[in-house]
Amino acid sequence: MDEKGKTTIDIEKYLTEQSKTINQEIEKIIPHQIDGKWVERVFGKASYAYDVESIQKSIADPIWNLLDRGGKRWRPILFLLSLGAVGGDSSKYHHYSAMFEIVHNGCVTADTLIWTAEGIPKPITEINVGDNVLSLDGDLSLTPQTVIKKHVNGIKPVLEITMRNRRVTTTLNHPFLTGRKKQPIRMVITQAGRIQLETKLHQLGFTISSFCDHVHSHLQISDFSVGHMKNALMGYSHCTLPYTFVEQIVNTIGISIEGHWIERQMQFAKADIVFEWKEAKDLKVGDLVVITKDVAPENGVLPELHYSQSRTRDRNKIPDKFTLEMAQLAGFLLGDGSIDKGRTTLCIPQNGIGRKEYEQLVVNIFRAKPSLSKDVIVICSIAVSELFASLGLAKYATQKEIPEWVFRLPRTHRLAFIKGYLDSDGTVSKKGQTIFECSSEKLIIQLKALLDSMGFITGNVRNRIMDNSHFKKYIKKMKTRMYSISLSSPAHVLTEIGTEIEMYQNRLSQTKAKMVQFRQEEAIPSLPNGFDIQKLGFNTITRIKNSGEKETFDITVENTHNYFSNGIITHNTLMVDDIEDDSQLRRGQPCTHKVYGIDVAVNAGNAMYFLPYTLIRDATDMPAEKRILLANIYAQEMLNVHIGQGMDILWHRGQKYSISEDEYLQMCAYKTGTLARMAARAGALLGNGTPEQQNVLGKFSETIGVAFQIQDDLLNLVGEEFAKGKGVGEDIHEGKRTIMVLHTLQHANEKDKARLLEILNAHPSDEKTIREAISIIQKHGSMDYARKKARELVEKSWNEVEKVLPHSKAKEILHAFAEYLINRKV
Repeated sequence: MDEKGKTTIDIEKYLTEQSKTINQEIEKIIPHQIDGKWVERVFGKASYAYDVESIQKSIADPIWNLLDRGGKRWRPILFLLSLGAVGGDSSKYHHYSAMFEIVHNGCVTADTLIWTAEGIPKPITEINVGDNVLSLDGDLSLTPQTVIKKHVNGIKPVLEITMRNRRVTTTLNHPFLTGRKKQPIRMVITQAGRIQLETKLHQLGFTISSFCDHVHSHLQISDFSVGHMKNALMGYSHCTLPYTFVEQIVNTIGISIEGHWIERQMQFAKADIVFEWKEAKDLKVGDLVVITKDVAPENGVLPELHYSQSRTRDRNKIPDKFTLEMAQLAGFLLGDGSIDKGRTTLCIPQNGIGRKEYEQLVVNIFRAKPSLSKDVIVICSIAVSELFASLGLAKYATQKEIPEWVFRLPRTHRLAFIKGYLDSDGTVSKKGQTIFECSSEKLIIQLKALLDSMGFITGNVRNRIMDNSHFKKYIKKMKTRMYSISLSSPAHVLTEIGTEIEMYQNRLSQTKAKMVQFRQEEAIPSLPNGFDIQKLGFNTITRIKNSGEKETFDITVENTHNYFSNGIITHNTLMVDDIEDDSQLRRGQPCTHKVYGIDVAVNAGNAMYFLPYTLIRDATDMPAEKRILLANIYAQEMLNVHIGQGMDILWHRGQKYSISEDEYLQMCAYKTGTLARMAARAGALLGNGTPEQQNVLGKFSETIGVAFQIQDDLLNLVGEEFAKGKGVGEDIHEGKRTIMVLHTLQHANEKDKARLLEILNAHPSDEKTIREAISIIQKHGSMDYARKKARELVEKSWNEVEKVLPHSKAKEILHAFAEYLINRKV
């Protein structure tokens, strides 16, 4: 006992002793080494057979990889203390304590095209594990990455995101990479500053003008002339200087910035760009989204030519290899041709535009004249028809599609293929706009993808109903749905693709001066070095609408975790704690997803949410009414913890810029306080506590959880022992808006505020930058404020506990336990 007669408690020793017992109870729920009996007890009798070894490696091993790292087991202990504090027998329900330790621990639609590394856009349903897809690396360069997981995520509500010339349908939580400009803050000298400057320069033997002439070449200010520098120091309000440059000046001559220079937010100066991930539901009309431009490979592979040997009466000679002229003819046949056994037909009427050119093209390729009739050109050759049929061109109009080999062609041959398709199934309007239209939706979608991947500017796919009654020949189907895309930049079309049609050539050349280009420089005036403007660009969102519910899919991409959907950069949507935070360490060891892979970690993590239910399900020692109440507590608090985690994710991505302290505390109450509140409420329930005792203990435990999170955040920045387990400043790397960050942003000057936000949004990994952020936070007393706040919260909440709980050993330990949690060092 101490001098005041109170029992002193060694909390460290108490926790160590209790942890041993709790570990034994966890082992009963999920053993280190599972067997067939355990599998049947938990999952039920097998309809066929269980693979126990696989369940061991994919469920039990990853879970124990996390649980064996230690920890104070403070939530189970909180459960036991709450149970005892209301007069319950903790030994009777000791085995339920384990459930609170175990539990501690979006997508696109089927028609979405994913850009593969070899340049072939494939529907996400056709992407398989092991495929290489195009991805964006950390330095914003394009890189091939391997698909390591494919997810079928069921039917979910979706949004249709429409951009100027891109469209994708996605779940609400699917992230997109957006760009926005960040205008710089510059410095303006005040009247007092100018007086101070002139006085100091006079002492040194300079005027402002002579000083600028003397030092300008030695200062790092290449963007500003000596004349601009003179005007700025003379006090012309429209002449501003960067902070770093002002800092060099004042340090050179020994004067101060504070009180003599003011900050000004620039509106029209050259801006930097900030990239950030936004979920679909957070996108707005006008947002700029990163898209692909010219990403198709320059070189490629020519298809092999398959056909039977020419017969003696066959005048046509098949070339030895696939030529540019053959690519052009293949494009024409896909658009307005047909292939029957022994007959390859080009539908060009006599005296029709392009008739002579394509007659000559056939002669050039096959060294023989085709048969000519009033409406068509016919190549009568079994070898030729077999050749084009083997290339996938012998399909009915509504079933036509662009064969995969077209996407693998060298760029020159792809352009020739498009040229042939333009001449057969395209038109050029009087205004020089190129339009492709056909009855096959898949073909038009593929054509758009092909053109987009080569850097052309296409419109979104449109459709219309065409009336067939005007045709002279009888057509059974009176109406046909036609799909189309438009192609801008007439000069680009003329010089890159070309056409055999003289009228089209004239129309394209007449509008050459009106070439349309991406104008992202108007919204994004500067780009980072790794951003290749030839391969990547931006597209403005023009419409966002709900599109009902559809079946959705996702893929997990190794390393970069992003891929291109319909030419738009999107991210994986996995949602488990360490994976969400991109954490590297957990209690000094690589996080479970780094050891076992993301797919195993996510699956095992989800299993941990449901394993505690087996205790409630099998609770034969508990009245049915109490079992239902316990299950309700568990379900509600598990929902709350995911809300808290969702808020934290959004904030540390930098997607909410103004966060109040109360909003932050509510996030902590959900993310960390929820599981503590769950444990206390469950303990008070099973200990037969009154409703008031259950609520007060739940609120107190929630407050302990909030204080625990604040202490966790403090230790993340300054705790040496803590850093060994989680890594120094991991919260800075994750960009988390902790209570210290919020306090700093409220009390810091504009320079420190801007720099801290810049570091947090950049998610740095280097220790120097992380230390810089920590020093800014320390500078403004934010750590002392956090310590004080945590203590005030616990003390205020404990006063309510005092009113409803009688004195007991459990109550005394509970108070000491709360004190320990907010004063711990690890």
